[in-house]
Amino acid sequence: MASRARAAHFLLGLFAEFYEEVATIKLAVREGKLPSLLAVGDETPPTRGAELAARVSARLTAILASQVRRVKDNGSDADLRAYNIARYVMVALADEVFILELDWPGREPWLQVLLEYKLFHTRCAGRRFFELSERLLQTQAGARNDLHRDLAAVFLLALQLGFKGYYRGRHWDERLRHERMALHAFVQSRDQDRDDRQLFWQAYAPEHRKRGEGKGERLAPLTPWLVAGGIVLLIYLLVGKAIWYAALSPLKDVITL
Repeated sequence: MASRARAAHFLLGLFAEFYEEVATIKLAVREGKLPSLLAVGDETPPTRGAELAARVSARLTAILASQVRRVKDNGSDADLRAYNIARYVMVALADEVFILELDWPGREPWLQVLLEYKLFHTRCAGRRFFELSERLLQTQAGARNDLHRDLAAVFLLALQLGFKGYYRGRHWDERLRHERMALHAFVQSRDQDRDDRQLFWQAYAPEHRKRGEGKGERLAPLTPWLVAGGIVLLIYLLVGKAIWYAALSPLKDVITL
């Protein structure tokens, strides 16, 4: 894999790109414009739930496929391993949105085009999301680096945008708050001793191990303001699409956890 310069917070940027499309689709659903958004050329806009779900799934899958190509072309092996975990976070959030958050004709059909199953061949994101997050949080202080912190920021932002998974229900609010606080502290942490050679535990699936261990390149510092910067980037993208009111409210407390 090529080892080329790229932004230290590239995972946050890719997350923002993906969620921009999710938020665009959410707004189209709420405004009754989803069929028009998904129509190709002069065809009659689709209306059946199964067709809507299939097309939404295909749009999001295409974005993720493009991201994989870019990471392979411009990143290190460690970057790709980190991205695969971030991609899992993205699809877990999207699947939860389209099954549990939105009232739309594609809700039930979405189970047949589940992004998690399509890309990872599993159906356990509600639990696995938190297992991966906890594994990341357990990284020893001396082994942490900026790529770890970038990934932690992705987990944090997904939670701020409403992902609950296994911990859905008001009685789990404190558990989710604890997870957000732990991730926030992780992102803010700074370590003098960084070693990319052991980057990213082999924690998920064979997909995360295909390219070998590879030495990850060192990244520019991911300081606390980067979390806010990633959020500002996401807000900028969403406001630019005139969908701030559909997706902005879950972000209001992220900087002051």
